[in-house]
Amino acid sequence: MNRGRSLAAKIGTSMGAVILLSLITFLFTRLSGDPAALLIPIDATYEELVQMRADLGLERSLLAQFVTFATNALRGDFGFSLRYGQPAMELVLGRVPATLELALSAALFGWLVAIPLGILAGYRPNSMWDRIARFVGLFGQSMPVYWLGILLIMFFSVRMRLLPASGRGSLGHLVLPSVALSLNLMGSVTRILRASMVEILRQDYIRTALAKGVSREVLLFKHALKNAAIGVVTVIGLQLGSLLGGTVVTETVFAWPGLGRFIVQSIQYRDFPVVQAGVLVLAVMIVVINAVTDLVYPLLDSRVRV
Repeated sequence: MNRGRSLAAKIGTSMGAVILLSLITFLFTRLSGDPAALLIPIDATYEELVQMRADLGLERSLLAQFVTFATNALRGDFGFSLRYGQPAMELVLGRVPATLELALSAALFGWLVAIPLGILAGYRPNSMWDRIARFVGLFGQSMPVYWLGILLIMFFSVRMRLLPASGRGSLGHLVLPSVALSLNLMGSVTRILRASMVEILRQDYIRTALAKGVSREVLLFKHALKNAAIGVVTVIGLQLGSLLGGTVVTETVFAWPGLGRFIVQSIQYRDFPVVQAGVLVLAVMIVVINAVTDLVYPLLDSRVRV
């Protein structure tokens, strides 16, 4: 019963967050300007501008516009793109695979580096691996994604001519944006895992297990790493959401045809339906990731409840 209530409360909170974000997005898109002014010819008359605003439903109050948006959104109708004339949600969902490809590849690359490095650094404090881990943690959390992306393009694409600087298609197109996007996650996971391993390996039950003859491999991976994974799972869940948000900058720098870049372009053209649908899709994905993170806790530690 308590678990059912907790899940219901989690779902309710998540839905409330999505609704609030939709309202904020709706209001802030209206502050970007009048899309009708971009859709009519330069030599159009004021009467034509008024007619265009009426055709788009922009002459009504913000409250009336939001009620219409919310009512249609509940039916799965997010309107038509003002720029392309196609269903906004259809355009947004067409860009989601590219964004997921970039985010998941960045996450996989970050984990493959951060998890072994964090374990080695925690197992051997003050060693060479520990110094490397601390450098990766500091550098990864300090370097802005957009600046690192520009540096990678200048060195590997312009100077060395090894990898393409923009676009999507081959595996080579994925390397630079994945590395740039993964660095912050890599730094966070390395620091948290190292600190957790150092603390856990100093616990009394670890010393007792060593005294009983438990091998260091079993001790490290079965006992220490399992307990250290709880804090790491928290960071990974938060960082996955950050990766999806970080694709907005990364996709813009590398001209990656994903959802983040599409939202930025839609903001520039004041394409309200596309911006609202895109932000909503990103919000739902982040909420789902956070919910799954909460559900993973009991699998790692039976003392934790949902």
